[in-house]
Amino acid sequence: MDEIKMDEIKTPNDSTGDTSSQEFLTRAVATVGSGLPHPPSMDEEFGSAINMDKPERKASQAKSKRLHAGASKLFGDDYNLTEFYFVVFAACLIALNSGFVNGTTMSGYLIGGVAGTSRNPDSQMVAGFAGSYTNTATALQEHQWERYSYNLCLILSYMFGSFIAAMICPHAKPYVIEPKYGPTFMIGGTFLLAASFLAINELPSRYIFFLVTASNGIQNGIASIYSANLIRCTLTGATTDIAIVIAQAINGNYKGFARGCVLSLIVFFFWLGGILAFWGVREFTTYTLLINAGLFYMCGFTLVFYLVKEVGVSFHDALFGTWHWKKVLKKLDTADGDLTKEKLIQIFDDIDAAGDGSGDIDLDELVFGLKKAEVMMKDHQARKLFRAADENGDGVISREEWESLANKVL
Repeated sequence: MDEIKMDEIKTPNDSTGDTSSQEFLTRAVATVGSGLPHPPSMDEEFGSAINMDKPERKASQAKSKRLHAGASKLFGDDYNLTEFYFVVFAACLIALNSGFVNGTTMSGYLIGGVAGTSRNPDSQMVAGFAGSYTNTATALQEHQWERYSYNLCLILSYMFGSFIAAMICPHAKPYVIEPKYGPTFMIGGTFLLAASFLAINELPSRYIFFLVTASNGIQNGIASIYSANLIRCTLTGATTDIAIVIAQAINGNYKGFARGCVLSLIVFFFWLGGILAFWGVREFTTYTLLINAGLFYMCGFTLVFYLVKEVGVSFHDALFGTWHWKKVLKKLDTADGDLTKEKLIQIFDDIDAAGDGSGDIDLDELVFGLKKAEVMMKDHQARKLFRAADENGDGVISREEWESLANKVL
């Protein structure tokens, strides 16, 4: 029987929000045999060390244990190696892009040497807005209405970008790929493309900064939703958290160490983006934002090709976000044909009959039953399936709970 793919499954404890059919589907994708690729888990990574020489094996095992402990603290036990590397890589790329954009808009070279005014400044920070809030307060007191309206619009532009991300992906769950993430990145890239056009044609700078700020809001909105607020490119919070982690580590508390490492990477790549912007904006001047627009489109198309290759949706559906997890599930096969609601229910009956026949199954029965049925599943995957089906959290799965799961995903 094919190996079960459980790495996309999320549970009620993994996120907040409603328990829609899409959420249940991501919990139970490929319950019995999947034609979709199975990314290597941390257990598999650890197990690959068995064939090494003894000293090399010990070093590899120690490294894997440290990586496993750190990743578990960030993502919980229900993660895999691909997910871990993907999130860290995405964090670094987004931070680099944010640092580059911010360095470009603050340089003064983007506007082409035009003298700035309170309404159309020649430079602007677009990665943080504490200053803009302060500026609205002082401008209001001094009756500087142009300065007040400009800073207010800057704040609203960032909120608008985040609003777009949430409106397009209203039911997104942490560490679950949302069908419309790709198109949302495309919108952010289009905002930057429009800002580039305005800069090249030396149009009013305020519109350039509003568009760039909105694209940052889209980017950070997606990053925050997907990573459960781990990836944040407004660095005030990240810097605060790093300082807290350092202080705790000095006093022997290492619980936040893994999070501190990821946040340190984010800060470093943001800083690196500022260095690259120093050279890039002097070389490309008003054309510099085209680079950032390209990065946004690259992120979007990367998600599209990932969905086509790994999930099996069509290019058109991946590009426009018109696919659904329910469609993906219906493409899965079992050993004797397509996966159906009846087959999912039969899995429960077989496991219960092989156990104590009480009508409920506990975690041990689930693990034993799956192994007896020669279903290849890691223990952490079985725990993930169990928590997904156990709606009331009483420690056992009833047949009604299993049927509810089947009805919502098929």
